[in-house]
Amino acid sequence: QQTLTMAEAFSLPLVATNPVCFLHSDDHDAHQARECINQGRLLSEGQTTIPESCYFKTSAEMIQLFKDFPDAIQNTVYISQRCACELPLDKINLPIFEKKPEAQVAELLVKKSESGLESRVGA
Repeated sequence: QQTLTMAEAFSLPLVATNPVCFLHSDDHDAHQARECINQGRLLSEGQTTIPESCYFKTSAEMIQLFKDFPDAIQNTVYISQRCACELPLDKINLPIFEKKPEAQVAELLVKKSESGLESRVGA
């Protein structure tokens, strides 16, 4: 409700989102077991920080979930179309870094550190 109020107050479009912590709805128990192992507690304690609804929903499920806000679905589709990219899986895509002598790197690090310190403390 607070999100709707803010969207109206600031004339912002709504976007349909859903937190995803596991792929399928029936993966919740496995996720909860991993969470318990990570936190060193027992499943029998019954505590979970992730609700069962945090799975990767289908388009149909998202449309149903946001049936009262069809614009939110359209805005989400619009964003996804603008963010779409293709990465070839058979090719390594890493940035190319210019190799510099170690002394140059150390000098650059000192300069960046000093300018950062000056901007923070005003020295």
